[in-house]
Amino acid sequence: MENIIFTKGSGSQVSFEEMIKEIINFTKDKKFPYRVMIGTDSEIENNEVDFVSAVVVHRVGFGGKFYYRRWKKKGDSNSGEKFYLIYQRIWDEVLASVDLAQKLVEAFKKYKTNVNFELHVDVGYNGHTKDIIQEVVNYIRTYGLDVKVKPDSFVASKVADRYVI
Repeated sequence: MENIIFTKGSGSQVSFEEMIKEIINFTKDKKFPYRVMIGTDSEIENNEVDFVSAVVVHRVGFGGKFYYRRWKKKGDSNSGEKFYLIYQRIWDEVLASVDLAQKLVEAFKKYKTNVNFELHVDVGYNGHTKDIIQEVVNYIRTYGLDVKVKPDSFVASKVADRYVI
């Protein structure tokens, strides 16, 4: 992740390592609880999928900050139907979020901060994704991460969603 660039809420860009340092600095004050929430969303356009992963750091009751990264992936023209549009994209989003969360957890092991990690996934009990919600939630829990789904998964469904295409 060293070469991956994140955009801050202010619009300036930082490396993964710089983002970690900023988050550690932000979470230094031990009298507050903190949440680090990760979520990914995507949209498809012209057989290309635009992905955005967001990291939101919340000082509970006292504001927060966020970062996001964006990348594109070529769609599979053979499976560009509804299955790819929904189920494969959801799994691609989940895998990207889990990968990012693992890297964040690993980076935070060096520091003793009062931080809880959550994965926010863009699935819910209504709509097309209800059929895979339990599978997705169970998968994420195997990594020891808390999981939020719609309507509580605002990092994926609101923050990341704001920056896709």
